[in-house]
Amino acid sequence: MKRRKKAGAMVLAVMLALMPVRVLGGGADAAAGEIEVTARAAVAMEAETGRVLYEKNADEVLPMASTTKVMTALVVLENAELDDRVEIDGRMAGIEGSSMNLDAGEELTVEQLLYGLMLRSGNDAAVALAIHVAGSVEGFAEKMNAKAAEMGLMHTHFCNPHGLPAQGHETTARELARIAAEAWKHEEFRRIVGTKSVTVPWKGRDYDRAMKNKNKLLTLLPGGNGIKTGYTKAAGRCLVGGAERGGMQLITVVLNAPDMWNDTIRIMEEEFAQVRKEQVVQAGEICASVPLAWGGEMLAAAAESAYLPLREGEKAEIEWILPETIESAVAVGQNLGYAKISVKGDGEILCEIPLICAESAAPPERRYADAVREIARGWVWRRFAVC
Repeated sequence: MKRRKKAGAMVLAVMLALMPVRVLGGGADAAAGEIEVTARAAVAMEAETGRVLYEKNADEVLPMASTTKVMTALVVLENAELDDRVEIDGRMAGIEGSSMNLDAGEELTVEQLLYGLMLRSGNDAAVALAIHVAGSVEGFAEKMNAKAAEMGLMHTHFCNPHGLPAQGHETTARELARIAAEAWKHEEFRRIVGTKSVTVPWKGRDYDRAMKNKNKLLTLLPGGNGIKTGYTKAAGRCLVGGAERGGMQLITVVLNAPDMWNDTIRIMEEEFAQVRKEQVVQAGEICASVPLAWGGEMLAAAAESAYLPLREGEKAEIEWILPETIESAVAVGQNLGYAKISVKGDGEILCEIPLICAESAAPPERRYADAVREIARGWVWRRFAVC
């Protein structure tokens, strides 16, 4: 009888674990709606500002399988040229798991290997790129961890460039989204992950490698433009997704997500329906003024425009960081300070823009007679002052 009760409890626990969970969308307005996801952890982030619009267990540390390769591509793009030639040797060929089928003795460019890395999730391509950039897989992992530290990621650690299971190889949904947003700044990265198919030469054969992107978002989701799939038994199904609509680029992460495609699409559709990218400051707009020490004031203008992803009813909050007074001559366009911009009531600074002088100004020149009189007064005071 006890065994039956235990078995029943185990079945119930498994069923509960696999059931989709309802989680409220992020942001100040709870009316953002409910999103059903199967993922253990998930995040939706606006790429430019880094604003998190939706989250579930976003800071839980988990393995991430081949979504590791987002950081691999980022480190490669920052440390190599696309036209660099890479000679494939025995260390790079025959790596377990997904592959672009590299053969020892052939030579490919970094760009071709990046296509194999991001479209076919080639573990062999990951090792080839790692050795090209750092001399070894271990050395490249050090570079990955150095980049994570530079970005202030506290819960991310890499042991390899491909994501095959390793003790301590882990991240969080929030930090993986930040890595993807950083990689998204590179035009080459955006082009590669948004490519549906490509051919790469195959030495010794009379046909090329034909590689099709594994990322179904490119066809399933309107505006879908990347980024990377992943799967291992330990990590489950993982997906870093990207899509753009109305000038707003969203990045989603789902980790250990049995229904990763539908999870991602649900999150994307909900956030695109609820959030708009709005201009809150226009380039050239007069934002504030600073007193001139000799009288009058200097107008401060925005050097560039600023945009925030906002839900209905949300407003921007802007703090102007400027000097109390201007003591010396300034020229039009000269840096004067900056603005810190957040969502009102939230407090997280999402972007900063420089403020510049809208015109030139200089203190009036003193007349010669005034200068002589001032010097004379000073001499008399020093000569006859009594202590």
